[in-house]
Amino acid sequence: MNTKSKLAGVLFAGLIGGLLIGYGVGSKKQTTAPGHVSLSGSTDGACSTGTIVAPEGALFEFAGKSYRVDDFSTLFKGRYFEAKNESYQKESGLIDELALVLALSLKKEIKVDLKDPPKMQELLPSPNVTDEEVTKFYNENKGRLPPGTKVETIKGQIKKYLANQGVGKIYIQELAKLKKEGKYRNFLVRPIAPEISINTDGQPSIGPNDAKITLIEASDYTCGHCKRMHSEVKEVLKKYGKKIKFVQMNFALQPHGLSGKLIVGAYCAQKQGVDKFWKYHNIAFEHEFETKDFNADSIAKLAKLDMKKFEVCKKDKTADDYIHQTNEQLSSVGVNGTPSFFLNNKKLVLRNKTLEQAVVEAMGL
Repeated sequence: MNTKSKLAGVLFAGLIGGLLIGYGVGSKKQTTAPGHVSLSGSTDGACSTGTIVAPEGALFEFAGKSYRVDDFSTLFKGRYFEAKNESYQKESGLIDELALVLALSLKKEIKVDLKDPPKMQELLPSPNVTDEEVTKFYNENKGRLPPGTKVETIKGQIKKYLANQGVGKIYIQELAKLKKEGKYRNFLVRPIAPEISINTDGQPSIGPNDAKITLIEASDYTCGHCKRMHSEVKEVLKKYGKKIKFVQMNFALQPHGLSGKLIVGAYCAQKQGVDKFWKYHNIAFEHEFETKDFNADSIAKLAKLDMKKFEVCKKDKTADDYIHQTNEQLSSVGVNGTPSFFLNNKKLVLRNKTLEQAVVEAMGL
């Protein structure tokens, strides 16, 4: 499948698949006390022969020794947190959805059977998508579609996509209202990200060095999501720049490809001054992808770098060493994709939040 076909497939994928799922409530409630594993198969919480009481905080026991999260590497702790957080997000999403079903049903005076509650799509209005909206969407995205694709042949798909997108927005708005009203509380405990240590010496930064808040971004210039997040990063720095030290760490997804070459360019731009780095950095993220001039030299020229020094720097082994060392360090703390954010030595989880919302929530700004 070629790139454009893949993009076309992604373009019309369901935007809110998880929001409009059915419900599987009513499963048996486990009453075994937390921290206890019953080898007898009993689930009524009663003491029985063979019941094991796990030591506090222990993950498992092997050869008579108990092991805790803190016994292991930073990489394991990060992966374990990611697994717990993913589980938390899924569980929390299901609970939020069920609570909203109850709230919307109450507003509509619908009696709810918890064993067979109404479906979300029955409670949320489906926006009416006009032909003008379909045409506008098609014109804005036709460059990403296979050549020769006519609006008439995919009109139904576009309408369905835009309708789902509209329902998704309504869902988010209604859930925000429910939480703001104070009538609903989710009792799940959010997992706490482990503290890590990232050496940022020599990495480009903006903001006061003595700031109480340090925000680190690991990103790649060929990453589409990083490109979209770039505007959010700029907005956060615009609002909170006096309170935050922001550190940019370039993580090469393909060290020997375009990704690596662009990051070598950023490294060489920094050698000509931090201000030159930020010019190069901003142009790289704000430049159109998939164009013939999306390369380190073109970006360097737009940033008005000294091209003779730039060419010499690119051939220097220290540039490749920089990529290797940065990738190695970030990989050791669990970075395996971009963008990744760390706030005061803890992984910052965005999920359905904007960067600003996540930073404000984490630091109480």
